[in-house]
Amino acid sequence: MILIITIILLAIFLLNLLLYWIIFLKTEMKRSKAWDNYSKVFLIFFGFPLYSIPIISSRFFGLIFGTPYYFHDQWPIFIVLGIVLVGMAIKIGNLALAQNKIRGLAKGNYQLLNGGIYGILRHPMYTAHILGFLGTSFIFDSFYAIILIPIIILTFGLGAYLEETKLLVPKFGEKYIIYKNNIPERLFPAPYNYFLFIIGLFVVYIGFLNLELIFTV
Repeated sequence: MILIITIILLAIFLLNLLLYWIIFLKTEMKRSKAWDNYSKVFLIFFGFPLYSIPIISSRFFGLIFGTPYYFHDQWPIFIVLGIVLVGMAIKIGNLALAQNKIRGLAKGNYQLLNGGIYGILRHPMYTAHILGFLGTSFIFDSFYAIILIPIIILTFGLGAYLEETKLLVPKFGEKYIIYKNNIPERLFPAPYNYFLFIIGLFVVYIGFLNLELIFTV
């Protein structure tokens, strides 16, 4: 039951992003009735399914429905790590939103942001959502969410690629290419990418340790 709900939530999230890019690319970053109407519901179908996945398939629901969980005895360690990651996600997201508001992006005044948090990360909102999903998955010890982490990272990586190649480079040209050369990492700059790689190896290691326990829950 929980697995089916998880698949449905993932499908809603991915289909919503697909629709987002179809409309966004078609309007070429210009204000349009289609975009204005869709933007009103986009965040609902983006945030709700994304963050519902680790909650619905959490260890807490697992005790009721027999859903497998991942960390077992190591869970307290990952609760702390998850809180840190969620805190980082909130901080990065707030910095990006504040900068967007100051530059008027919320009103369709598209500009090249290359200072502040954008001087560290090319796509801080994507980074924030990845960290938020990671942290939430750890806090709730969600087996299904954890095995979906690579798909979530690849999805946001593809979004960053499309945004750059189809929107930002055509619109800002040489300015954006220079910016890309100065901020080479797309989602996670060094040394944070190494930090996340180490966490990933640790999560896989814990999975191997608990492999038998995971499927006997």
